[in-house]
Amino acid sequence: MRILIINQLFPPLISGGAEVICARQAEQLLLRGHKVFVLSADDPNTGLKKEEKDNLIIYRCGIKNFYLGLHRPQGKIKHLFWHLRDSYNYGMRGYVKQVIELTHPDVAICHALVGFSISVWDEIKAHHIPLIQILHDQYLRCPKTNTFRNNKVCMKPCIECKLLRLFHKRASSKVDAVVGVSNYVMQTHIANGYFKTSKKYVIHNAINIPEVRTINEWDGKRRLKIGYIGQLSHHKGVDVLLNTFLKIQINATLVLAGKCNPPEFLFELRKISGNSKDVEFLGFVNSLDFYKNVDLIVIPSLWPDTFPTVAFEACANNVPVICSNSGGLPEIIHNGVNGIIYDVNDVDGLGKSLLKLYKNHDLLNIMKHNARKSVEEMIDEDANIIKYENVINSLLS
Repeated sequence: MRILIINQLFPPLISGGAEVICARQAEQLLLRGHKVFVLSADDPNTGLKKEEKDNLIIYRCGIKNFYLGLHRPQGKIKHLFWHLRDSYNYGMRGYVKQVIELTHPDVAICHALVGFSISVWDEIKAHHIPLIQILHDQYLRCPKTNTFRNNKVCMKPCIECKLLRLFHKRASSKVDAVVGVSNYVMQTHIANGYFKTSKKYVIHNAINIPEVRTINEWDGKRRLKIGYIGQLSHHKGVDVLLNTFLKIQINATLVLAGKCNPPEFLFELRKISGNSKDVEFLGFVNSLDFYKNVDLIVIPSLWPDTFPTVAFEACANNVPVICSNSGGLPEIIHNGVNGIIYDVNDVDGLGKSLLKLYKNHDLLNIMKHNARKSVEEMIDEDANIIKYENVINSLLS
């Protein structure tokens, strides 16, 4: 089978988890004997370039917009005009036409359409090719992709979203099958009138993660090590975590790994920490090494993250998770099994959850032993790719 995969970027260009999942999907389909082509965006004015890596054919096209999303400059006016062009980008549709005529795919799979826009749907359907759209975020409903504004989840579309997503709901009827990487992202689209005629599936993301046989139990006496890994930003709740940790005053160390966005947010975090010896800023680190050195991790997201990889990655490494009930997190973490979920609107929820595990090392250790088994579905790429093949076959049959 000849399969065309479209995503905003492709490694080594990476802006988030969608690129990792997209790359793994392409590699897995290739291993299962399919002919796979990838189309992704590149810097402006670079035209269409072809490269081949281990039988995977990758087309990179210069984005027909002011800048590549990976290199977003400062300036609200430029961003606004970028999003206006991205509401329906005729130039990017032209690239899709070129690549379809070069590759003659049997099916097209679209991942993140940032930079490409929904114009790709029209070109794919103009060639009568079955179309699968994978939902990684809220791009089709919100230009910022997150339906989060002024530190709150948007309960209804703002003026900007209404204008820049004027035709997306109706256009979604052109999609033959839609796959949500979480039930959360699928249901939010359905509730807002998207994909009325499309076949609908929920297939959680999956990444093969090597088994770590050693489980580092906590005896309740040594210093507890609490970790956070990911982007250090306000919408991720990092400052909430830091304030809470310092407030509850337990015999523990909080280690924060990742880069700040924006970079100046680091100054705010250091100011909150007051140079406390109980807080460590590690910067960017290897995640597998990080998990070996923490007893639990916290994901205090304020915004509704669709399906954060870090949650099941931690569990796969025998590390329980305390997290908010935002987005798709409750589909990964289960209370008392592999972690604790607290209400993001409860100002004391995170503190209570930390104290609960701090005072009950037996419960924490039970969760450590449960963690990997609880996410087996999300660390089995073979089973995951078979699910996608079934979706493809349902369209072609």
